Amino acid sequence: MTNADLLKTALRAWKRERLPGGRASGMHPSSFDRRALARGTRVEMEHTRDPATALEIATDHLQEDPHYYAKLATIHGAARPDLPAFRLTRPGEPVPYVDRFTVGHGMIGFLSGLARLPWWASLGLAIGWEIVENPIKRAAPQLFPVGISDTLENAALDVVAWMAGYGVARMLPPARR
Repeated sequence: MTNADLLKTALRAWKRERLPGGRASGMHPSSFDRRALARGTRVEMEHTRDPATALEIATDHLQEDPHYYAKLATIHGAARPDLPAFRLTRPGEPVPYVDRFTVGHGMIGFLSGLARLPWWASLGLAIGWEIVENPIKRAAPQLFPVGISDTLENAALDVVAWMAGYGVARMLPPARR
């Protein structure tokens, strides 16, 4: 579906404001540049499956800055301005449960075990990281070599790898000073 087709679908579905209190509250989508709105609706579909909701999010961003999505594409270094560099995993898209970064999670868990953190602190760090990882990926995609979000399964196995690394480190005798 092209950006223009997506925008048409969103405009047909848009009846009233669904997310009250946004920057474009009370404004009709026709008040915005059609091309920028189409681009923005495409980008915001990463956060919802509802084109009308994506449209409303896009209007809020465009009210704040009419060049928001052009700047976003430049910042993310996207090859095409209508697609961001970072994107959420789409429903049904195959993403491996275990990826090359799962080993990195295990290594960090190993380091937390060497530091003799209590198990609950290490587990809290592992779960905390998985909770904030995708929002950080959205905010600073240049820090991550893979620009898609983790699935729930991948996040769970990353936590398991972290705790396995922790367990291995705790089996080692403590270092003498």
